[in-house]
Amino acid sequence: MIFLRSLCLITILLFAQSCASDRPSDSQPVGSYVSVPTTDTGVQDAATFAVDYHAATAGQNLTLKSIEAAEQQVVAGMNYKLTLSIGEDGEDKTADVAVYRNAEGEMILNSWVWQ
Repeated sequence: MIFLRSLCLITILLFAQSCASDRPSDSQPVGSYVSVPTTDTGVQDAATFAVDYHAATAGQNLTLKSIEAAEQQVVAGMNYKLTLSIGEDGEDKTADVAVYRNAEGEMILNSWVWQ
């Protein structure tokens, strides 16, 4: 009887240890921002939206030159944090932007900060 209890306890402990070791030590917490390729369609759509919206509301002549960095966060929709290379009247600038896309695909520019 004692042997059977010990065997059962050892089996449970080994199983628990194997489950805990399956998770990589550098994994991201659920709900955090993760880096994504700048070529991702959602990233490109968010960048284009941000530049067009900011240009229209600020009355500036802006062009998207490139997406330098991109992160996304899954929420009830998607949050994007982007670093964009922008052309403004022949001058190159960099902007950090945050865009939210809801489940219906509508986008909101939450922040635009020139570096």
